[in-house]
Amino acid sequence: MTRPACRGARVAARRGFTLLEMLIAMALFAVLGIAVVALLGQGLALFSEGTADTTMQDRLQAVLPLLRSDFAAIQPVQTPEVPPPPAIESLDSPPTPAADAPVSKPPAIRLRAGWQKLADLPTEWPACYFVAFVRTNARESEDPILRQAGTAGSASGIPLRSYEPATVDSGTTGNLLATGGLMEVVWIAVPEDPDPSRRQGPSGADASWHRGILTLYRLFRAPVGGDKSLLDPANFDTLAKIRAAGRPIQEGVLDFSAVFRNLFATSFTDGLGTGKVDDGAPYAGPLWDSTRALDKNFPLYRSADSLEDVRDDVFPAAVHLEVTLAVEGRFGFGTGETLLSKLLGPEEKRLYVDSVDPLYKPGPSERMFKVDAEWMATTLEGIDVGEKRVTVLRARRGTPAAEHQPGDPVYVGSTVTTDVPMVYKDRYARRR
Repeated sequence: MTRPACRGARVAARRGFTLLEMLIAMALFAVLGIAVVALLGQGLALFSEGTADTTMQDRLQAVLPLLRSDFAAIQPVQTPEVPPPPAIESLDSPPTPAADAPVSKPPAIRLRAGWQKLADLPTEWPACYFVAFVRTNARESEDPILRQAGTAGSASGIPLRSYEPATVDSGTTGNLLATGGLMEVVWIAVPEDPDPSRRQGPSGADASWHRGILTLYRLFRAPVGGDKSLLDPANFDTLAKIRAAGRPIQEGVLDFSAVFRNLFATSFTDGLGTGKVDDGAPYAGPLWDSTRALDKNFPLYRSADSLEDVRDDVFPAAVHLEVTLAVEGRFGFGTGETLLSKLLGPEEKRLYVDSVDPLYKPGPSERMFKVDAEWMATTLEGIDVGEKRVTVLRARRGTPAAEHQPGDPVYVGSTVTTDVPMVYKDRYARRR
């Protein structure tokens, strides 16, 4: 009686899974596999976003130290309120200059900021914002070329050169003009795509598609003054001159700007856009002309006679610097963070995009973004998620409104700002 029971147990032990059990097992494995893949995808997305954010922060922070160093070291011209006593030999005859002294005349202007049209770009392209100034040359003790500046005289037969990129690249020491402790510096952002293969728009060979992507350059030269002085915008009015006189500091730039304020302004918006400003009144704005004689649009402009009179020169108390960088995509900086989905005319106040997600990034209530070379602004309330429509203010940051085609990239980017107190010697300083 027990033997049949044992045989039945062995038969039951050899029996496999039923079809229903197999289907249930496969379904469970499928659900688990989908969950694992989803978790991996989220992890990779978070890692990619974190890496991209870290890269962007590295790029932003790489610009700030040099900007702050340059602007904090701006050196105004000394105001001759009390002239020094004349030298004894000058009573009978003028002093004889040293044989090796630089013949260049120091520039009358020490700080100038505004917009520059580049002659080798299409005329319809917007002007480039620049800041040009004289700063103290603190690197003389560090740079082996600068340490020997002025030690070799022209009588030795060595041609003396200015301290500029070509001289630095040559690696030659001992043939540099004495810098006098000062250097000319220009910061300017220009439309320059370093990769010619990317100079095409979505609809064909259209180089203007990349005019919204800028490269931030730093131009430098010492000694200050002379015919090639960088304080004269004519010496950096083309891309070729800018490349020769400076070095690229950062690619993929959407915007570079500065807002100056004088001693009487309590903030960077106090006196902003008020037009003509009298001495003692607050002024804040992107324009500056320390001579008050060259730029008639400068609110503190006085007259052409002020060029040689340093006693009425004016200098800011502080500057607010802002740099906006584009997000680098798989194919460089020309792809944008989203694309226009419909034609946008120059008068239209609403635009349609493929995705509104980039506009929801953390940040201020006003969202700035760029289409081609035109800056626009919106708010969270002006974004319709369902229709992917954005209500905008056109022609921001001094750029003109223009027509934009479907498929044109929309750049949102990331912005870093810094405020730099500046050294000043202003005869209109507030008295306490």
